[in-house]
Amino acid sequence: MNLKVLKQREFEKKIFQVKLSHTKKQHSEFLKKYKPAIIKLSWADWIYEDGSEEGEMVEVFSNVITSDVKLDYKEVKNQMYAIFKSATIDKVEFDKGEEDQKSRFEDKDWASGEIILPFFAFIDVKTKKILEFKFEDTGLNSFELSRAYIK
Repeated sequence: MNLKVLKQREFEKKIFQVKLSHTKKQHSEFLKKYKPAIIKLSWADWIYEDGSEEGEMVEVFSNVITSDVKLDYKEVKNQMYAIFKSATIDKVEFDKGEEDQKSRFEDKDWASGEIILPFFAFIDVKTKKILEFKFEDTGLNSFELSRAYIK
């Protein structure tokens, strides 16, 4: 599975950035220590009880096992910012007992512009400690997924 994480069309020209907690002087050490990643996804899905035509909208979560997040970095007044450039997701995992969600996720036509919320983090490459972050001025409809038929 290869999914591209894209900005929704109305946000294509908007800069998604996050202020980092270090200075330019500390930045090279930060880049050696941490790797940006998407750690989980959230989206809305309709759940139908067996034999029922009425469904219920629920929020679904999945863990992202493998992702590649590209960021640009800039310095403003000695404060560092990370700017979203691109991201891909290679492997997603669901909790046991959620085989239905897994198959619906894999069968979705993500090109339809369905809303998805990626959770971004910096992961310490040695300890695997997770530092979650959110880009400024983004919301529930800021990102979408697209199938990337790379392999």
